[in-house]
Amino acid sequence: MADGVADGVADAEPAGDELEKRRLQWRCRRGMRELDALLTRWLSDHYPTADSKARAQFALLLEQEDDVLWNWLLGRSSPQSPELAALVDQITASDGHGPKNGSA
Repeated sequence: MADGVADGVADAEPAGDELEKRRLQWRCRRGMRELDALLTRWLSDHYPTADSKARAQFALLLEQEDDVLWNWLLGRSSPQSPELAALVDQITASDGHGPKNGSA
């Protein structure tokens, strides 16, 4: 019986990570296909290996209004937070079409 409890506890953390990832995936759905694609791509490609600070920054990024996010991701403006700015740079760089590659 103790083994069953230990197995349940050990399995709880990955399930928690998966649940959080699903919540974030839902929050990535913004109503703008391009924005959805950029955010969900980072979530699937980088979130699993991101440290807790990067994960917290991504959650904070998702709290922003769509127009603010869109302007940041197009390079029209930048977040005041250096951490958010670095995350925005990472998202646009991973897309291959961001301002760092000459399209804004």
